[in-house]
Amino acid sequence: MDFTKFDSVAASEQGADYHLKCAATGKPLFDNDKDPYADNGKPCLITVKGQEAASVREQSRMRQKAKAQEKPSADDGEDDFVTFDDLHNEAVKIIIPRIIGFKNIRKGKKEIGLEDAEWLLNLNRLNAHPSEEAFVKQLSDFSASRAGFLGNASTA
Repeated sequence: MDFTKFDSVAASEQGADYHLKCAATGKPLFDNDKDPYADNGKPCLITVKGQEAASVREQSRMRQKAKAQEKPSADDGEDDFVTFDDLHNEAVKIIIPRIIGFKNIRKGKKEIGLEDAEWLLNLNRLNAHPSEEAFVKQLSDFSASRAGFLGNASTA
């Protein structure tokens, strides 16, 4: 049996397309001004590297190393509280380097590029509602799942 089809590390580095869903309804989004939920053959896709990619693991090591080297702040009690904004902002920093492309996603009439990733991820925020997933949460979950990168190998 050829096990190269199970190489999730290499597949994660190449990236895979994620079909973005509405953060409120969970319905797949399409580049369709009349009805963004109507399938017109133009799905809103974000190409994302998987969590197992060597470049993603290196980015994670660099972030952890930088945090470890930060000087501890005076204990004023503020660091004891973590808000949804704190979690959201950290998630955005983690996901942006994993994004490698967009398809059928516009800002006005212009197709967005990598420079617009932060703008897109901040259009909605993390919240406590279990069925309302912010864009950053959707991408984080997708990036962490091997199934999106192994394709048919994971379902065989």
